[in-house]
Amino acid sequence: MWSPNVAALSITYHTYALDTIGDLGRSVLKDANYYPKTSQDYVRWLTDVFDGLGIRQAFVIGSSMGGWITHSFALFAPERIKKIVLLDPAAGIPTRTTWARMFLLAAIFPFKSNYRRIVHKVLGNINEEEGEGEGKEGEGKKLWFDYMVTAFASKVKPRLGMLTKFSDQELANTKVSILLLIGEEEVIYDSIDATIERAKKLIPHIHVELIPNTGHLPNMDQPNLVNKMILKFLAE
Repeated sequence: MWSPNVAALSITYHTYALDTIGDLGRSVLKDANYYPKTSQDYVRWLTDVFDGLGIRQAFVIGSSMGGWITHSFALFAPERIKKIVLLDPAAGIPTRTTWARMFLLAAIFPFKSNYRRIVHKVLGNINEEEGEGEGKEGEGKKLWFDYMVTAFASKVKPRLGMLTKFSDQELANTKVSILLLIGEEEVIYDSIDATIERAKKLIPHIHVELIPNTGHLPNMDQPNLVNKMILKFLAE
């Protein structure tokens, strides 16, 4: 999902793209009891990753659930963070989200046509048959679309922790600087305006940008614009 961004980020920074533990990737544990269940569990996992890579402190960028994990890391291990970038976080800041209803619809109507409809709604700006745009960006978006449809249909389900809304006090205690990027056509929030208002009201050091003509993956819909915003924020 970061294919349109890694090259631009890596001009200046040593970039790691992590396989989120418990998701439908290669980070599979032999003992299911050890998969993260809470935000603090994900913080412990990321701390292990940082220690294993020999990283004392870094910029961290997270999208969707990764945005929630990234913000959790900033809350509970701020000493390991320089700044964070959140792209349409699936939990934490948002006032109310709709993604749980979408997953419920997928469970009630387990048909590939329904999975495609749900994924198309979530991702927004994409032609699921041909991808959106040209070159690697369009190819990456089409691959992500196919991946999500396959994930819905798979008998192997992810082992992900429960995403939670951060309290007002937790948001107010966020010590690191945040760039919050939200697609103008985001559908997983009941209200984009309410989410932005809550972020600006409670988080001390936050800059918010709406990304035009984008759904849930602005880094794929508008990679050049998003890369420019991220690099500018990290350099300030």
